[in-house]
Amino acid sequence: MSSGSHRNSRYTKEELTEAVAAYEEHGSYRKAAKALGLTLRTYGRRLDRAIQQGMQPKNKPFREIDASKGEVEDAESGNERVISGKNVSSLEELIAAAEVDLSEWIVTKKVINKWDSVTKEGLQPLWQVKAWLERRPDWFVTPVKAVHPVRRIEPRATPSVGTALIVPDSQHGYRRRSDGTLEPLHDRKACDLAVQAAKLLQPEVVVLLGDMLDLAPWSTRYTTDPSLRYTTQPALVELHWWLASVRDAAPAAEIIYLEGNHENRIIRAITEKIDEAVGLCPANDLGGSPVLSLENLLGLQDLDIQYVGPYGSSWWLWDKIQLHHGSIVRSKGGQTTTAMLANATHSQVVGHIHRREYACRTIDTQKGPRTIAAMSPGCLCRIDGAVPHAGGSTVLDWQQGLGVAYKSSSGVDMHLIPIDRGSMFLHGRQYRGEDRIAELRSSTGLPY
Repeated sequence: MSSGSHRNSRYTKEELTEAVAAYEEHGSYRKAAKALGLTLRTYGRRLDRAIQQGMQPKNKPFREIDASKGEVEDAESGNERVISGKNVSSLEELIAAAEVDLSEWIVTKKVINKWDSVTKEGLQPLWQVKAWLERRPDWFVTPVKAVHPVRRIEPRATPSVGTALIVPDSQHGYRRRSDGTLEPLHDRKACDLAVQAAKLLQPEVVVLLGDMLDLAPWSTRYTTDPSLRYTTQPALVELHWWLASVRDAAPAAEIIYLEGNHENRIIRAITEKIDEAVGLCPANDLGGSPVLSLENLLGLQDLDIQYVGPYGSSWWLWDKIQLHHGSIVRSKGGQTTTAMLANATHSQVVGHIHRREYACRTIDTQKGPRTIAAMSPGCLCRIDGAVPHAGGSTVLDWQQGLGVAYKSSSGVDMHLIPIDRGSMFLHGRQYRGEDRIAELRSSTGLPY
């Protein structure tokens, strides 16, 4: 902080004593200035004057800013803050001079200017650094309770009819409201119905079709809406909690998680911006999952869930039905699955299009006519426009639902389970979803 101002000579002894006491109590220029109701500049001058008169603060570390560095300007408004300093040559030096706690603030932008000034000693370099900061959301600093691992158990007997539950895109994610609370992009009641279906059906296989995360902040193709930023951590935590619920509901099931284009956003962002991090593993587990892989971030090993990637990979159910996330979308309902069957030789199930579709086609085989089908169960995300989507109609042609496949001696069959307004019909009974928000908060310790 600069000193030598003509104002310094007019400070009373009480003012100087008060300045020292405030620093001893708070240990920070900014906090002390705020406590006394002074600007940072005024408080800095006052404390500098006290030190010049031998009134060094006691019992607190003290770092005096060299007057030749000039003053650091610090303006804070709500969750935003702008700091700048003349003759400060680096961001690190500015951060130190402004006493920025990086556990509390995130640097979102910086500008470093350098120019030469003509002096008696010749050309002298001059510097100015300016940085824009945002307050870190509570998710960065709030301890998260670990969700207890839920492992698969061995089935006691082989069922006479094989059952598979197929779960489409939930796109777990959030928008942050102006008051800081989180508005989910996923439909918690629809997600709960998937857990209820797993408990009722006790399937031998559960297949997650991908895009179980939205990951809007990781998109390299679209500009991220500010309301979607800093939401990855709570999305990972809630999705892990929900996956644990699925595992708990169907403890003997094999659970397959197919990578979708939204999960693929992480690897694309890493590849484009810091490819050194691609495939990076801990030093003590070089054969394990990469640090920034979805297997690691979601703790899938603790839940005995098999992750199938990269995006575009498929997984075969009973060697009869090909399941993959999907990559094509036709403009109208029914067109996508119809297009999939044009040259198909087997049945398929996809997610991706967020629509309930089912189409069939009879093909000629050496064993005679055979019917194959293509199905999209829909989605579990919100369908009211909350999920980021391409511009156009405000009414999205999306529907929620689940898929079920059965295997018997006569072959395989696929069925749609529609979800509308938070309810579904299964085995002749109606079931309603719950948001389970109290249970979620209790299990994770986070203020969802």
